[in-house]
Amino acid sequence: MRSSMVYDNATITITITITITITITTSDIITTTTTTITTVGLGKRQQQQQQQQQQQQQQQQQQQHQLSWLPFVAKKIFTEDGLARKTGNANSPGHPSSS
Repeated sequence: MRSSMVYDNATITITITITITITITTSDIITTTTTTITTVGLGKRQQQQQQQQQQQQQQQQQQQHQLSWLPFVAKKIFTEDGLARKTGNANSPGHPSSS
């Protein structure tokens, strides 16, 4: 008889904490830097959820970045277009060419 157990909601959490202390002494000055690195390994299901959340956040940030330049470009185009019509600059893209 063969039996296998599957735990869909099982979570394995591994926490590793590393503390690094660096002390530098020069003449009368003592500088101490302490860095703590904590690494947490999660179960497979939670890792997938975290990756999906990170991907969604990255996509939102990219979309916001793509839209952030639109007002500047629009302002530049309209400003140059308006100036071209007022001054009669034939080299400007907003001015109709005269032949």
